[in-house]
Amino acid sequence: MEIGKILKDVPAPLQSKCVAIETASNYSACLVSQTEDTLDRKSLLCLTIGVGRLHDPPDCLGLAELLAGMVAMQTDSTIGLTGSVRVADDRTEFSYKITSSDNVSKVLKQLIKSITTPEFSANRIKHLIKKEKYKQQLSSLNWLQRCSGNSSHPYNRMVQPSRRTVELFQIEELCDRLAEFHKRHFNSNCRRRMALEDGRSTDELVSLTAATKFDFSTPTDSRVRSKDQHPLEGSYTALGGTKIRGKRMNLGGIFIVFPLPDQTDLHKQSPDLLVKYLFGRDGLGSLKEYLRTNLGVQLDSASLTDTGCIDFDTFCIALHCDETTKYTVETEDLIISAVFRYLAMIRSQAQHFEQLHNEVRLDRRAHFLPEVDDWSSFLKLKRLPLVNDEFNIATRLHRYEIADVLSARHLLSSYSAEEMNGFLACLTVDQCRVFVSDLDWHTEHVCLFSSPDGRLCCQPDGIAPYNLEKLSENLLALCRAEWPTASCQLDTVFTLPRPRPFVCKDFSLKPRDSTNQPNGPRKIKRQSTLDGSSSSTNLWFRQDDRFQTELAYISVDLLPPVDVVRLALASSLQISILANLFSEELADLKMQAVEADLELSVSRSCSGIQVCCSGHSEPLPALLLAALGRIAELRVPLNYFNQERIGNLRAQKFSLQPCSDLSQIANRLDLAGFLHIQRDYQSLDTQTLDREVEINPSSFIAHHFSNPAHATPLERENWPSRPELYAEILALGNLTAEQVISLVDSITAVLPPLSRRPADTFRLDPFFMRCSERLLPRGSHHFIRLNFATNRSIELTSRTTRLKKGDAALTKSVCGLLLQMPTAISGGLKKQASKYDDFFFRRFWHKCCLWLLKEALTLCTKLPDCTKRDLRWDTMIGCNANCIVIELVSESHPVAIETTIELVIACVGKTVDSITKEQLAGMKSRVQQLATRLFTAPNLNRQHELYWRHITCGDYDFSWDTNSLDTNVKAILDRISKKDLYNYWKKWLKQGSQDRRVLSVHKINRQQFTFNAQDDYYATYQVQGIEVRSLDDFKQNLQDCIPMQTASLKDTFNS
Repeated sequence: MEIGKILKDVPAPLQSKCVAIETASNYSACLVSQTEDTLDRKSLLCLTIGVGRLHDPPDCLGLAELLAGMVAMQTDSTIGLTGSVRVADDRTEFSYKITSSDNVSKVLKQLIKSITTPEFSANRIKHLIKKEKYKQQLSSLNWLQRCSGNSSHPYNRMVQPSRRTVELFQIEELCDRLAEFHKRHFNSNCRRRMALEDGRSTDELVSLTAATKFDFSTPTDSRVRSKDQHPLEGSYTALGGTKIRGKRMNLGGIFIVFPLPDQTDLHKQSPDLLVKYLFGRDGLGSLKEYLRTNLGVQLDSASLTDTGCIDFDTFCIALHCDETTKYTVETEDLIISAVFRYLAMIRSQAQHFEQLHNEVRLDRRAHFLPEVDDWSSFLKLKRLPLVNDEFNIATRLHRYEIADVLSARHLLSSYSAEEMNGFLACLTVDQCRVFVSDLDWHTEHVCLFSSPDGRLCCQPDGIAPYNLEKLSENLLALCRAEWPTASCQLDTVFTLPRPRPFVCKDFSLKPRDSTNQPNGPRKIKRQSTLDGSSSSTNLWFRQDDRFQTELAYISVDLLPPVDVVRLALASSLQISILANLFSEELADLKMQAVEADLELSVSRSCSGIQVCCSGHSEPLPALLLAALGRIAELRVPLNYFNQERIGNLRAQKFSLQPCSDLSQIANRLDLAGFLHIQRDYQSLDTQTLDREVEINPSSFIAHHFSNPAHATPLERENWPSRPELYAEILALGNLTAEQVISLVDSITAVLPPLSRRPADTFRLDPFFMRCSERLLPRGSHHFIRLNFATNRSIELTSRTTRLKKGDAALTKSVCGLLLQMPTAISGGLKKQASKYDDFFFRRFWHKCCLWLLKEALTLCTKLPDCTKRDLRWDTMIGCNANCIVIELVSESHPVAIETTIELVIACVGKTVDSITKEQLAGMKSRVQQLATRLFTAPNLNRQHELYWRHITCGDYDFSWDTNSLDTNVKAILDRISKKDLYNYWKKWLKQGSQDRRVLSVHKINRQQFTFNAQDDYYATYQVQGIEVRSLDDFKQNLQDCIPMQTASLKDTFNS
């Protein structure tokens, strides 16, 4: 098939991509590629042709249904699958769910062949007629609407009793009739549309479609026109404001129906969705709540009826009674009055329509968000199926342009008052038809209409199968009255829903920067900082130039002054408690954010409290400022940090992983390589390291987060120092630099006064925090003894297990080794470093070596299985130093466990020394994949995580953020030989090396090893170092790191 036009970047639902194709023969296809693998994934093929029941000749009804049944039988018997076929008034639908993608082409080709060249088999015709397989069943409501409407309208023709059906014809004559009908409509005079959903790429689906032969001639428009008249109009039997009561039938409820003009062209505004939204809401002041509570009536739906594309539409409000409700005419009138008073309330609130429309617009876009990984998990949305009650792809194929098939009525445009007022003008009591039953609603029998003979299954004898009942004048007057009416009690019941304050109004993409952006986010200098002084705000910005989404991320890290943060335990404890407090205080704001499809979070950062929000860019500034304003208004007294909260924090922060002790010790020592670890307060059970922490006025830091404008003079007088706060701000996504700068000015006005001091005395920048990172002494081995509390839990394997008293696992102890290596390159790698960016090469050379050593661990064959299972080997990639943390849980004493860990390290060295070229190549390949996974962002969410982690750690190196990352990493890996890797292990990891820097933490099980037993173990513990008894004293003797940004290559090589 020759494809005339390919429409790419067609809006597609979550986990999907879509293209549309068009041909000159009026054949169009919507091709949907599933982007997420699922175990139950199936391909869906749906093909519609513009021929339906309305195309049947008057003297032979049922031809369209019979021919569709024959096509389906012919296809099913050939491909061995059973599809579904449905004949509507204006179209015929064929659908197949295909388990294997390989069969899609086969099914499509056979279906096209059956449609273009059907076999008019006498046996198949006899089978269809005998089994009545060609008959379609519709609801009694549909039948009652048609038979009570204008009898001259083509839509209502099919319910007129007729004996001229396909059953009356001889098989030979019927074959001729079918051939003539097929030639006139199916083969040359119909509109053809196809939808194909499959796991293959869109390019593959286009190729598959192009390879399929379609023997269709150029058709003409075969749609049945209704002469701009609704089938419910133009008849004296269907006057507005009338009840139409079916005789001896059960409709299953009461249905208030409004005739509408064709709404197809309004799919970008869809004013009916706003009314549907208001009718669908529940809770106090809603119609649903009132009907359920006072009348025992359930409001099922209020929506457009799916009537296809035949020049008219219908809006239907469907209700049914509970089993306990007595069904009477009075009940019907009460329901009708409640519905129209609710409509009157809606009309009176025109000033709120735009806000409500934006809420509907936001909800409808949920399945069409621009990035799958960013939002599907947050909103907990599943992939939108192409066939369900709300989304019928077959109807959409026939009704909308091919490029709008998926997005119509979902991606709405801005509010139109004209369209909304025009729609509400149709929802009046004078234009409605109320369809009711003369049987009790609880009657089990539900009537069904069967085509093409035009009869109901229990159609009563007589000319009129229904009664007309004009609504009473009092009821009509009440329904027509303006809102509010003092005499109507209902007008005091109904209210509009509470507005959602952060709903997005602008979903457009902001103008893109014309110039190429540098790696990572760029630091923006605001005009207020160009006067020679340094502001306490770092503003980082990057416009989304990769994913072209409507989303944005804005994050703020609030940091007290460095000298306050460096008070270690007291400050860290307060920051953790304050983070919990702020999160609790903003709980309602978080819920409002969720209602607007936004996300707001407040949590600890490395050295402060971070406030992050994400979602559509337009409402984010308002959400962020509201959150920061709440934080600035809080006044936290000194006694808030009492011992009860401290105890709760200890219990909360106790980790199930034993490495938390080692990591927290490394944090408190400011060891380089651990800056990115959150500085939470950790209780360490040890004689020498654990101590009570008291919060006194000199160490009180909560006032730094409060705006003095909201404090009393007495509170300000009792504050120990002037409030100062530092802010790291990252803005990423669908934003412009001008918007971000304006936002920072607003943040400055909301928060406590951000300090502005001369640059030479300014020490709040995280750069200076990195200056205080420390290195363990070269060639040293220090150790720390901790007591293990047996009433707590530890992680025995990769699976976290909660231990109970009496469990055998309580006999286990833990030993962890921390090996630290400065990020420096020396020896033969100097020449290689000159070919790359100095900083990038040095960091990634270390990263690759560490990752390769971890890969070598998996190749060790002489380690016991229990050791491999219980061993934990982590790499901490820092800015000025990297660390390896090796931990092992065992029933042995930590001294013996450390001996085992040293054997593991030695085994890694032997493995590296003996690996083959093939093994080394496999290790490098896995490391390459790891680097790509860790430093490549597949979506905006991951990109924000990477940027923000570096910024909050004070690590402003973004040299990894480049499209050539894979190439650069591969080049580094290619230059790491087996000898280089072995020398790296020998220099930094091998026991006895002069360059090795080791800190070991022994967590001893008190239940198994008493103090005397410990002394016996440590009497024979031979180490080149001393036991650490005071972290503060030990910290003072550690060497400061020189930040790599200020170190020249020469200095680094000579270090």
